[in-house]
Amino acid sequence: MLLKIPSAIYGNKVIEYAELPMKILPLGYVFPKNGQAPLQSTDLVVIAVSVDAHDDSVYWVSCLNDQQEVITGEMYYTVESARNFLEAEYGVKDVKWIKVL
Repeated sequence: MLLKIPSAIYGNKVIEYAELPMKILPLGYVFPKNGQAPLQSTDLVVIAVSVDAHDDSVYWVSCLNDQQEVITGEMYYTVESARNFLEAEYGVKDVKWIKVL
């Protein structure tokens, strides 16, 4: 698959991405039974950086669908903890993060 990595997510510069070998859903995800649309699976995850009110960096992990739209995400205070998102939320270990130049 030829990936198109967005340069920014919600105006925050994308600094790293990970391409997963298959589409996945979060650990323990239960499909809705009330007719609500289910969460889309992802195989592309990006880390973007912004600054908070104290000029400290914060890191946004975003899982993207095939149209590069955010389907889930989380904010972290260190890039190391952001990189751990996939293991904590999706059970994926040994993720290769690639820097965006």
